[in-house]
Amino acid sequence: MTTKPLLLEIGLEELPARFVATSRLQLEERIEKWLNGKDLNYESIMSYATPRRLAVVVTGLAEKQPDQKGESKGPAKKIALDEGGNWTKAAQGFARGQGVSTDDLTFKEVKGVDYVFAKTFAAGSYTTTLLPELKEVITSLTFGKNMRWNTYELRFARPIRWLVALYGSEVVPFSITDIETSNQTYGHRFLGSRLEITHPEDYVNRLADDYVVADAKKRKQMIRDQVRVLENKHDWVVPIDEDLLEEITNLVEYPTALAGSFDTTFLDLPKEVLITTMREHQRYFPVEEKNGTLLPQFITVRNGNAHALENVAKGNEKVLRARLADAAFFYAEDQKRTIEDAVAKLDAIVFHEDIGTTGEKVQRTKELVTKIAQHLKVDRTTAATATRAAEIAKFDLTTHMVGEFPELQGRMGEEYALKAGEDPAVANAIFEHYLPRFAGDETPKAPAGAVLSIADKIDTIASCFAIELIPTGSQDPYALRRQATGIVQILLAWKLPIKIETLVDEALRSIERKGFMKASVEDTKKALGEFFASRLKHVFMEKGHRYDAVDAVLASPHVDVYTLFSKSELLTNKAGEGSFKRSVEALSRVTNLAEKSGGTAAVSETYFENQQESDLLAAAVQVESALQQAWSVGDAYAAFRVLAECEEVIHAFFDTTMVMAEDEAVRKNRLALLERLAVSIRSFADFRQLVFA
Repeated sequence: MTTKPLLLEIGLEELPARFVATSRLQLEERIEKWLNGKDLNYESIMSYATPRRLAVVVTGLAEKQPDQKGESKGPAKKIALDEGGNWTKAAQGFARGQGVSTDDLTFKEVKGVDYVFAKTFAAGSYTTTLLPELKEVITSLTFGKNMRWNTYELRFARPIRWLVALYGSEVVPFSITDIETSNQTYGHRFLGSRLEITHPEDYVNRLADDYVVADAKKRKQMIRDQVRVLENKHDWVVPIDEDLLEEITNLVEYPTALAGSFDTTFLDLPKEVLITTMREHQRYFPVEEKNGTLLPQFITVRNGNAHALENVAKGNEKVLRARLADAAFFYAEDQKRTIEDAVAKLDAIVFHEDIGTTGEKVQRTKELVTKIAQHLKVDRTTAATATRAAEIAKFDLTTHMVGEFPELQGRMGEEYALKAGEDPAVANAIFEHYLPRFAGDETPKAPAGAVLSIADKIDTIASCFAIELIPTGSQDPYALRRQATGIVQILLAWKLPIKIETLVDEALRSIERKGFMKASVEDTKKALGEFFASRLKHVFMEKGHRYDAVDAVLASPHVDVYTLFSKSELLTNKAGEGSFKRSVEALSRVTNLAEKSGGTAAVSETYFENQQESDLLAAAVQVESALQQAWSVGDAYAAFRVLAECEEVIHAFFDTTMVMAEDEAVRKNRLALLERLAVSIRSFADFRQLVFA
């Protein structure tokens, strides 16, 4: 079958950088789905994106759909023919429905009964007649933010300025708003011109000749290579922030890296301030010496060629000078106020209208730090450090610098605290209480930072749940999922012997005293339990644990997070072992029958009728002691081994003992015996949740 390539390009006013990559993927996925839905065969799909265009090139696209041949089953023969052997209305209607005449009907036997069959044929449509439907594919694209322009009803990320749709060398005709498809595209906004694309496979090269690099991966590599050239030329070290690199890639069509400089007096500012100013305001890469000292240089990327780069550098230097002057002013002004003055201003900052001020949150966090420190039995120095840090942890929110650069919260708190003469451990805890800030971020390295971070995060989460501000679907305005995940990660990293339920209880007690709870304590506690269970499952599975292993340990009585993790890890690692499956079957048999006991009766040896009952009781007693010893050193493998060693005793018991005996006293005693062992088994996991192939 003849094939041709397809080109579809949407020309736009400049897209926000954050839209470019996701929009490219979305267009590619929707084109692929449309082609598959239309049963159109093709070889490959390549997608391209710059700030001014989204494009797809499909190679080897078939000229028409395959013809569809089939066979349809109709009514039974006895219904299709009357007594005279003539076609009935039922048969005639079936034939019409299949687009054939009754002369084309045949009979076939199916399971001993003759049925009418009709051979069907549907010619495939030509691709050229289907391609105009791509208009609907384009207009169905969704974006984080849409806009309307002129008097058009269409809502799109940015106004559409041109459309290219070519199948081979033939233009696919359709229009969106008042823009009609053609083979005319545009090169670089300033360096390029209007271009005619005569064939889809020429698209990338024609744009490249007109200063447009359509492939984002190639643009990114060009930037990386150009930065390395400057780095090697000047013997610099240029740490490339991957998020910044991605953003710059999606801001330019033809990247050219260049270097600039700034006054050395600005190096008196904290390194983080300089880097943040360059990155957030100007999208510059900072430059360092090999020992990590910041240099008074930067690297930026121009959207254009290398013509008159010295003028471009001067312009960027002028803008950066003004930005850094502002930062220097903020830095100096912030240090004119005491920490106590800054803390007092927190009472005027509303955290949430139903929760109260940030100042009130600070007080709750301080109370929680004290409670958590007591539960963890931390030393006096750590407790005092965490308490002092809790009192002033949010003071930098009232500073000019954090007002300008919110991402510096914590960093500036640490910097200003040190300059104000605070203990370095307190200053460090101020920064660390924000950790981890995002997926893959580090957790606090000092115990005071860990305690304060947990206290701050559990107060935020519990407060929001208390006023029924609970994450749903994609809605999580206070990033509660991220903060809950952070708590789990800290508890894991530090192997802290505290239950999440304990943290929840302490937070809710404090909140209840403040009187702003909308839901009952029990309902809020239940909702928080379910919320944290989902976060635990998320974290454990990200670390490679099996879903059923996680479900099994979460269905058991909750202990501290590290112990839960250890149990889940063990179940995941042992899942493929045959002996493990046999042990699980034995343990599950105990817990299944134990459910009938009611869980309250004591075991009496008076009702024992065989040695196997005595052996099972002895095993249950031994397991209780051995489990306690295993968990005292946090050894999940030893704990499971204790349970697995009961396998033979369990099988012997069931082989010789009728649990559901007719004698009620004997029956209840045997169920109570199983329940005693089941308590220990369930303390590890609900093994019935495990799935074996």
